Amino acid sequence: MNNILKKFFTVLIISSLLISCDKMLDADSDRVVFANEFDMKATNDSLYSMFGVFTQLQKVVDNYVLLGELRGDLMDVDSKANLYLKEINNFNISPENPYASNINDYYSVINNCNYVIDRIVEADFENSDKISAACKSIRAWTYMQIAMNYGSVIYYDEPILSVNQAEEIQKRQPIKFEELANKLIIELSPIKDI
Repeated sequence: MNNILKKFFTVLIISSLLISCDKMLDADSDRVVFANEFDMKATNDSLYSMFGVFTQLQKVVDNYVLLGELRGDLMDVDSKANLYLKEINNFNISPENPYASNINDYYSVINNCNYVIDRIVEADFENSDKISAACKSIRAWTYMQIAMNYGSVIYYDEPILSVNQAEEIQKRQPIKFEELANKLIIELSPIKDI
């Protein structure tokens, strides 16, 4: 048995030395698609993009349910409750509260929605208007969650595709709940029947 293992390892080592590594290290792949190459002209592309939005939405949903229930009328926390749960119940959420989703998760949903909305304009298929309306609705809901949880929101409606764009958007002045609500009403009014 020992002799067979020695022969096996010898063959394995010799064959690995004879095989070229160039192809294995070649990073040029047809499976990678960059932002400027993805145009959503096919129905499947838009559906996959919506699945991406839903995947990002899943990151905030668990904490959203907890936040909603603790701020609702039918649930209350007692004096022995966790400090962070008390903060949620009192509508005074601190930045280090682990139950409040990371604000970056919300902005990730918004950026994915912005990307789909921006690219779906070029699409020419039957339900592209429904996909755009769904993304605008999800984006509006996400903005409202940020405003309710954090008090203000940096509003943008273009997809962030570079670090420079992200830095420019971060320089914008955050808007409060009332101003955000007015923007979202204007944005959603044209699609209310879709």
